[in-house]
Amino acid sequence: LERDALQAAVDKEKQTREIRECQLQSTIDTLQEENSSLQLIAHRLQTQLHQTRAQYKDTRAHLDQTRTQLDQFTAALSDPQEVQSRPEELDRDESSPEVLLSRSVEQLYRTLQQTRTSREQLQQDHNRSREQIVRLQAQRAQDQDHIAQLEAQLEAQDQVDHRVAQDQESDWRLREDLQRLRDRLERSDSRNRHIQQNLESELDQSRQQLQDVQQQRDTLRKQLCSQSDGHHRSLGRLHRKLRQLGRFVCDSDQLTAEQLRSAVEQLRALNHTVERLHAQVPHTPASPAPADDVDTVEELRAELAEAQRQTHTLRQQLDRTRTRTRTRTRSRSRSRSRIRDGGQWCYVPPGLSAPSLGSQGTDSGLGLQYLSSPDRGRQQQDRPPTGGGYWVYIPPPHTDSDTAAAEWRDSGGASDAEGSSAGGTPPPPPPPPPPPPHTPLVGPTWLLCGSPAAVVYGRPAEGTALHCNIPEHRDS
Repeated sequence: LERDALQAAVDKEKQTREIRECQLQSTIDTLQEENSSLQLIAHRLQTQLHQTRAQYKDTRAHLDQTRTQLDQFTAALSDPQEVQSRPEELDRDESSPEVLLSRSVEQLYRTLQQTRTSREQLQQDHNRSREQIVRLQAQRAQDQDHIAQLEAQLEAQDQVDHRVAQDQESDWRLREDLQRLRDRLERSDSRNRHIQQNLESELDQSRQQLQDVQQQRDTLRKQLCSQSDGHHRSLGRLHRKLRQLGRFVCDSDQLTAEQLRSAVEQLRALNHTVERLHAQVPHTPASPAPADDVDTVEELRAELAEAQRQTHTLRQQLDRTRTRTRTRTRSRSRSRSRIRDGGQWCYVPPGLSAPSLGSQGTDSGLGLQYLSSPDRGRQQQDRPPTGGGYWVYIPPPHTDSDTAAAEWRDSGGASDAEGSSAGGTPPPPPPPPPPPPHTPLVGPTWLLCGSPAAVVYGRPAEGTALHCNIPEHRDS
């Protein structure tokens, strides 16, 4: 459409230009004819002026000659001697001198009248010629101005023609480009049709394959549903067995804890007795020890060694039981594949030590000199020095009592009781601790209470205190 509109505008401009050129050419021809006619008139008037001037000169010369003759006649009439000296001439004249004089005067008068008339006519013709020459010169100047304007218009028209020619060239180039683009578009259309046909065929094949895959998926889904039902039933049986096993493990833990508690009480009593004996010995350094006291000390030492062996045996049994419980709890957590909610990292400031969850589960809050897991030696080695502080991980308090196990992990060593109902791993410790107002601390007044299956942490009740009967723990 733009090309057609441009072509129509170019054609219209071309027609207008041709019409204007014809008009200008006719005007120029007319002006040239008028100019040539005016030049002819001016030349003819100039020739007539020259002729009039020549006639004026001849008439003036004739008038001068007539005046000379008149002067001669007048002088002759006024001089009688000269008239007498020429009597023969007067005799030969047929008329008298008066007649001759009157004739000469009349002839001179007529000549003067003719001369005046011709002079006036020549003057009028000269004036008219001058006016006509001035008018022709003015018209010629106007014609020259008009011709200059027409020449300027012709130059402008030539420029327009040049621009039109350039536009036509650009139009031809645009047409060629348009033709090339059309050819390219046709090739692209043919290529697109071919590609579309290929895509349609591939789409049909893909649809057929998709239908086959959907049929296979439905078949597999049915198989998986049947297998899932069987797995759910077997998982239910396994969960029931695990709950029974958990109750059995809890009972065994309680029994072992009671045995350990009795052994600890015996150790405390023995320690108290040994302290009393050691306190009595310095008061009598010079007196020999009685035999009864020596026997009593030996018996007490033997009982203490036996109690320590029993305590060591009970601790080994408890460690084995905990290892089995931890392994079973991990396998149960993996079978459930549940995602446990995250707990909380607490920062233990320098100078404090966080209590062990394992000891909480075995001695009911009473701290012992020994840890209750095979990893206690490694944990003591891996824990950072007390002067620098460290992080302690506390699991969430809302775990299931039948399926959960306690977790306690710090950034400096392994956990005392690994594994929980979800079987997850606590998140990594945070970066360096924030300022004290925003850091949860584990202080000496915090109390960790509960069984290994459920851990609740909080402050002791008001008016209560946590005491330990072991002498080494009283001062700390």
